Amino acid sequence: MSPLDIHLSVTESKVDTSARFVRLVLALYSSQFGQVGMGLKPLANITGLSHTGVSDAINRLVAAGEIKVVEKGAGTRASVYQLQRPKKKQEKPVAETQEQIEKIVKSAVPEVVETTQITPPHRLEAAPQVQASKLPERNRITSDEVERVVKAAGIETSVEQPLYWRRSGHIADLRDLLDAFKTDVDGLCDMLASIAPVGRVQRLTALKLKLPKRAR
Repeated sequence: MSPLDIHLSVTESKVDTSARFVRLVLALYSSQFGQVGMGLKPLANITGLSHTGVSDAINRLVAAGEIKVVEKGAGTRASVYQLQRPKKKQEKPVAETQEQIEKIVKSAVPEVVETTQITPPHRLEAAPQVQASKLPERNRITSDEVERVVKAAGIETSVEQPLYWRRSGHIADLRDLLDAFKTDVDGLCDMLASIAPVGRVQRLTALKLKLPKRAR
């Protein structure tokens, strides 16, 4: 699709409405260099014109110097057209967004566009963005919360290894523990407050055996 040729089809074309619409359709499906291969049948289907009407419109565009037939089609081979661009006039700003292109198309041939839906090719939809603030609470566990659980469970900590419970592996263990009991950190701490101190353990997953089964 060539935004420049779409712009020129609307603002610079001097032919009648039907021929201008045919040029606009060619521009929608053209390369960035303004070249497009398309047969009479797809042009007729898109514009709503007859095959004869499309052929006559192309002849008028050629006569007006707005398009050039690069290769004449035959049989199942489509004709190749080159959209002509003015050389001496300064190019006007080109529509760069999808919304601007659609606005130009509708303003050019409103009586035809109302009954014919034209979908420019390769329109991409933006991928949905996931906001960090909407992530589940269990996916944002910190080492401070690990230490809260350690304290609530009465787990003995080592003076020689003061940073032992701040290792990343304990965060994963705490997340598994929360999933197993279907609760959050506050709820888990309340559950641990109702049992005897755990003592010395190496991993938080050992708490599964200490908590009552009915809590799961």
